[in-house]
Amino acid sequence: MELKVNSDEAMALRAQRFRKIDALVRDAVPLEEEVPAELLARLGLQAPRVGADNVVNMAEARAAKAAAQAPAARGSWRGLAQGRLAAQWLLLLGLGIGGTLYFAAPRPSEPQAEYHVLGDAPQPGVSSLQPNAVAMFAPGTDQHRIRALLAGSGAKVIGAPSAQGLWKLSTPAGQRKAILEKLAADPAVTMAEPLDTGDGQ
Repeated sequence: MELKVNSDEAMALRAQRFRKIDALVRDAVPLEEEVPAELLARLGLQAPRVGADNVVNMAEARAAKAAAQAPAARGSWRGLAQGRLAAQWLLLLGLGIGGTLYFAAPRPSEPQAEYHVLGDAPQPGVSSLQPNAVAMFAPGTDQHRIRALLAGSGAKVIGAPSAQGLWKLSTPAGQRKAILEKLAADPAVTMAEPLDTGDGQ
């Protein structure tokens, strides 16, 4: 700023005049003394009124200001507390409605567990003989060997084997136990069991 004033001649002259005026005023009226009313009138200023109405007691002013701010602060805290209470009620209401809708909504039926029976459904054209025994063979056993074992034991095959490899057999009355023992003695047979507890021994 000082460089700008010094570089502009007109501005420098004006600043010099202000400095002279300031010096004259300071010489005429020291800062600690009161400014005369005549000087203020010459400068076009009004002298401040001195009296009880324009004297402010700072302690009283601070107390009045604090008293005025206290209700506003209490009101703001009250408003904040009411806002929090309203928010809590809204949250509880939302949770209640959400829970009601969740539990009242129709649930999709759970998929039923799939069970596979070892025996298959009767096939058309299959013998009407009722199976009274079943047999299973080790994985990888040749079909021809299985049929030869079953035929050699005296059991009659009923239909085709199930998807799980279970063979349904019909044995002559009174020979089932002996046939199943003979089959169980073969290492290729993993299971040879009766289907009922009747007298088909």
